[in-house]
Amino acid sequence: MEVQYFKDYSPALGREMECKVYGHAGRPVLFIPCQGGRFF
Repeated sequence: MEVQYFKDYSPALGREMECKVYGHAGRPVLFIPCQGGRFF
């Protein structure tokens, strides 16, 4: 399975934002962790 990791600064939030993408095909799904949770 293909895994991609992104980290970029968000001027709107004033902090670094991290994102992990699993796979390369199929229907996209967005998961948002609860407060205080980690992105992975």
